[in-house]
Amino acid sequence: MERAMHPVNQPATLDNAREIIAVASLLGRDGRTIESTIVGHSMERTLVHGSRVRIRCGLTTPSPGTVVVVAVGGVLFAHRIVGRGRGRRARDFIITRGDNAVVCDSPVATSWVVGVVTEYHDGTAWRPLPNDPLRSPARAWLAAVHRSVMLGALEIHVAVARGVSVIAVVMARALRPLTLFHRSDISMATSEGTPADPL
Repeated sequence: MERAMHPVNQPATLDNAREIIAVASLLGRDGRTIESTIVGHSMERTLVHGSRVRIRCGLTTPSPGTVVVVAVGGVLFAHRIVGRGRGRRARDFIITRGDNAVVCDSPVATSWVVGVVTEYHDGTAWRPLPNDPLRSPARAWLAAVHRSVMLGALEIHVAVARGVSVIAVVMARALRPLTLFHRSDISMATSEGTPADPL
């Protein structure tokens, strides 16, 4: 078990992120697992700030429902896959979302996946990662609509899906006073279309 890894949901240099992907790929060939710490609140319905997690490295074809660690835009983050592209242009991209969020992240390439989060430490023992937690009916409906729109946009082109992601963030910020959106709902997409630190 490897223990050293950059904290998840924190900035890394772009070179560092590339190195982490390369090292994780090598570790994955041997079926290695590494440990890291979750930093941030976007997964708080499942993983609270400071949670220790185990990450199985090198999985190249993660499926929806899986929590993955992704290195993109100089950032490492752990979010749940909510969809995957199907068409020729889209099949190498996934859509992720924090379990504490309604708005999906901008699409990320499957090649940026560092590994899969398999367990978390609850303070006494290692436990399997739970399924995506239930949301209120209104938040569940918003999450489902945004997921469908993002997947449809991704089938057109990844740039269209990234644009939809930015528009959703702007709308979520405007609607935040209505309490349908939490602070974490708008924390991961940026104008560049890549994940960023929580606001």
